[in-house]
Amino acid sequence: MLIRDLFIKDARGEPVRRASALSARRGHGIVHDVHAGAQNPRQVLLVSSAVLLRHRLQPGDLQENLVVEGDVDRFASGTVLRIGRSALVRVTFACTPCGKLNRVRDGLADELAGCRGILGRVVRGGRILLGDSLIATERSYRPLSALPKERLWDVVSRIPSGMVATYTALILAIGVPRTWVRALPRVLLRGPETLPAHRVVDSCARPITQHIPDQLERLAAEGTQVLSNGSFGKTAQWNVAFAFSGEEAAG
Repeated sequence: MLIRDLFIKDARGEPVRRASALSARRGHGIVHDVHAGAQNPRQVLLVSSAVLLRHRLQPGDLQENLVVEGDVDRFASGTVLRIGRSALVRVTFACTPCGKLNRVRDGLADELAGCRGILGRVVRGGRILLGDSLIATERSYRPLSALPKERLWDVVSRIPSGMVATYTALILAIGVPRTWVRALPRVLLRGPETLPAHRVVDSCARPITQHIPDQLERLAAEGTQVLSNGSFGKTAQWNVAFAFSGEEAAG
């Protein structure tokens, strides 16, 4: 497989722009790209050139970072791809077509079901150039579920005792739109009985006792520190990037 086109997105709401090279940084993503960040499973988007051709799309129409000659949609979550001489990208999950694609062409979201591309995280940095090769390595990581609710339960299960995680951090870590926050309490309460849902707080780091009445008592029993205003300070908020801490082994 070969890299046929490269793009970077400078800010939300703006189109991607073509680049002659990209700089990938471990645990961060594409340098200067809007999706870069330690907590984001969507640091890199790879799309097959054949998909663009088949659906009469121009490179960049799908907001992708890499256009690849070859079928990238066949790579399973957890696969580690080597791009160019040194960059390694861990496949997180398939990119799900959303309604925003219909701004490009009516009905496009439905057309791209199963071939929208794959998302990944940079686990070893390096320069990515036009014409670079892309190959699947023998390395792998634990796969992430294709279902957002299962990714949420997975991340919440990792919140340590004595800590909390905000809605905002969790939404970013499971790679779903910010509007998904409205469904988050309901999905939490439908999780496994052992899920420490009481360690989740709202986007302002306030308790969600309307959903979990005994939340404060359970957090107090774990020694979680609450501020005088009833919210949880930064020292009590878990860094959700630790959900991906196993990536250090690929450095």
